[in-house]
Amino acid sequence: MPRETLTPRERVLKAINHQEPDRVPIDISAVDEVMDALIDYYGITVNDEEVKIYMGADGRVFERKRNKAQLLLLERLHVDFRWAWAPYIGPELKAYPDGSRDGLFGIRRGGLFFGYALEHPLKDAQSVKDIEAYPWEEYANVDHYDYEQFVQECKDFHEAGYAVYGGPWAPIAFWAMDLMGMDNFMIAMYDKPEVAATLVEKIADFYYRQAEIMFQKGEGFIDIFFMGDDYGIQNGLMMNRKLWKKFFAPHLERLWKLAKSYGLKVQLHSCGSVRDLIPDFIEMGLDVLDPIQVRARGMVPEELKKEYGNQLAFHGSMDTQETLPFGSREDVKNEVLHRLKTMAPGGGFIISPSQHLLTEIPLENIVTMYETAYEYGFYSLIHKMR
Repeated sequence: MPRETLTPRERVLKAINHQEPDRVPIDISAVDEVMDALIDYYGITVNDEEVKIYMGADGRVFERKRNKAQLLLLERLHVDFRWAWAPYIGPELKAYPDGSRDGLFGIRRGGLFFGYALEHPLKDAQSVKDIEAYPWEEYANVDHYDYEQFVQECKDFHEAGYAVYGGPWAPIAFWAMDLMGMDNFMIAMYDKPEVAATLVEKIADFYYRQAEIMFQKGEGFIDIFFMGDDYGIQNGLMMNRKLWKKFFAPHLERLWKLAKSYGLKVQLHSCGSVRDLIPDFIEMGLDVLDPIQVRARGMVPEELKKEYGNQLAFHGSMDTQETLPFGSREDVKNEVLHRLKTMAPGGGFIISPSQHLLTEIPLENIVTMYETAYEYGFYSLIHKMR
């Protein structure tokens, strides 16, 4: 097997800059239950794990109990990226007898994994005054996070040579729909555009202020601003392009300009069919698109590579809808090899799951994906395969 010649950061940045590094960079996204299963699979043990309280992108407050073990797992899987997080240190949030609890923006959430909104606090909002009267500073306060911990993680990962993700996840549309209710928000974009616009602006302003703090404090130690939202569904956009450009594009663009003012690459997550927005993403300065939901309309990886591969890098594409949960180990291996042969040449490709790895995916398929990606992901081998 060929040997690595670059640090993870060098490898990732070369790939994003459309150059061929020593091998294709590798990343992971998985729920904690899958991470725990992989930790046990590889026999990783750590003593005296420190428990920290985090608030996830979905607003859940959760305990991270196996952080050190997860970091060792990332090494074992040859993952080139590390996330730096700012733990939640704000007031204790209300918990309910059914196990649900209040989270970001004052939304009560429940359910498995990322959960879902059990209540929509702004469902009855009819005016701009209704939006402005909501207690934003109480439920979404930039001072409720431990930025010193964030900076320390940035420094530690940077010094270890990894590509560092830093900044808020900033799912602006996600929160607008959860605060008002998806149907109410969609209707408001037409019937009460000033109300919808004010709601989106309030959410975006919170994330912009948080991004300013994180980029400033972590300056020199962050490589990529990775934010996410979902604008697509299986067969097309969740809203038409005109509405997306009116309500969301300006806020993404100002976040991306802020990130680039600190020298960061910008990576956007959006599930579903977002092909119709890719020209806008490129014009706005996006560097990397994630996760490439390959079974959504128009999201065929090799087609995207051919059409946009000189302007945009791609992150993800390992199918979590069919191949990983329902395929054989051979199916998984073949999909990895196909991605390497069709997406990796010329750089601009990072291999990772197309969505979070959930517990329904057989562990052996996950292991096969990562072992194959590393074993065959060296460019000297990829060129021979082609």
